[in-house]
Amino acid sequence: MAMFARLLASIGLILLTTSASAQELPHAPGELIAKMAEGADLAQLDAMLAQNGCVRNGAVEEMGLILVSFDPGIPVFDMAAQLEAQDDIEFADPNYLGEGGFVPNDSRFGSQWHHENRGGLLGTLGADIESVPAWDITRGDSSVTVAVLDTGIDSDHPEFAGRLLPGFDFVNNDSDPEDDQGHGSEVTGLLAANADNAFSVAGVDHYCSILPVKVLNQANRGSTFNLIRGLNFAAGVDVISMSLIGYPPTSGLVSALQNARNAGSILIACAGNGGFGDADISFPGASPLTISVGASDRDDVRASFSGTGYALDVLAPGVAVRTVRWNSAADTSRPFTGCSAATPIVAGIATLLLSVDPTLSHSDIRNILTTTAEDQVGPPDQDTPGRDNFYGHGRVNLFNALSALVIAAAIDIKPGSDPNSINPSLEGDLPVAILSSDTFDVMDVDET
Repeated sequence: MAMFARLLASIGLILLTTSASAQELPHAPGELIAKMAEGADLAQLDAMLAQNGCVRNGAVEEMGLILVSFDPGIPVFDMAAQLEAQDDIEFADPNYLGEGGFVPNDSRFGSQWHHENRGGLLGTLGADIESVPAWDITRGDSSVTVAVLDTGIDSDHPEFAGRLLPGFDFVNNDSDPEDDQGHGSEVTGLLAANADNAFSVAGVDHYCSILPVKVLNQANRGSTFNLIRGLNFAAGVDVISMSLIGYPPTSGLVSALQNARNAGSILIACAGNGGFGDADISFPGASPLTISVGASDRDDVRASFSGTGYALDVLAPGVAVRTVRWNSAADTSRPFTGCSAATPIVAGIATLLLSVDPTLSHSDIRNILTTTAEDQVGPPDQDTPGRDNFYGHGRVNLFNALSALVIAAAIDIKPGSDPNSINPSLEGDLPVAILSSDTFDVMDVDET
């Protein structure tokens, strides 16, 4: 976590040169953070500061840093240059002002442990997808669309206002995919509920466009033919989220999944709710054409019902996660449990990744999710080092995934250079997603 924070801070400085000048950033007037030269005498230093109209007003002695105060009417960069010209000062920077980051004001956000698990009654500290720091990178983009193949959508729910695209109801064969069961609305709430509206809950993605596709009926069941039709309708949409289980691997369904992949869609699906081995038999999640998602609880323990097997890719929070309450305009929420809850959380991570880089493919997204997931967070007899059949590659982490993508984007790769290589020197462990390229090969990673 600390490694990512340091890397993001350095990336922020790189991006600063193209997005804004240092003078434009908020800082405390009349204050500088200065580095004393090695061996500087404090009495002489204070005398020099006084001659320049400054006073030493605090220190971090171990680092040789001091807080310098002066007339706030003097431009801070003028004073910085004045002090840096002195022998006793190595550098002087403004005392910049930061903030705590984006935290939604949604009334039930404090109960959404999957975004931010503070421990105690919420479970185990850190057993979450780290949404809060991730939202400082991106909260989504309306140009990214997710199709939710489910029981439909509560179209007049405040949490979906301004986000819905015209969908279709393949159960009743009309263009009104209104939810008559609740499952689809609750799934979509986890994925993309409006945030910071002082109401109910916050989804993973706050701006993506939502395409509701009704393929399940009032009893929360649906035919293979309607699922095939739904996939055909949604093919080409950026992300297709399928909180669906128990379908057999028919030739028609496999063809529909392949057609959607060929059209460029990223497919996210449940690993099944049947426990041991279910990830390998419950379609569409068992298909290698999808990213298969299992469920974990607020203590990072795999849910007993969560499907296991070779097809499992990752786990995501899926036990008593708070989402919208279907068919209610009241400011409330409800707990939702199942791989159906974990799947839209991963779909929301996918849409956020696409908001940063819309060129990412299904394989790219899968690679980022699996290489940045948190491994060995669960019981050691199940969550063993590396990929296993209980946790897959680990429990997903939104912050890690977005950070890896931002780091990759910040590195200037010049395939035509000689030698064609990148030699970053990184401190500590770093989960990195290596994306395929026709012009760039990863020959060696030297971590020194």
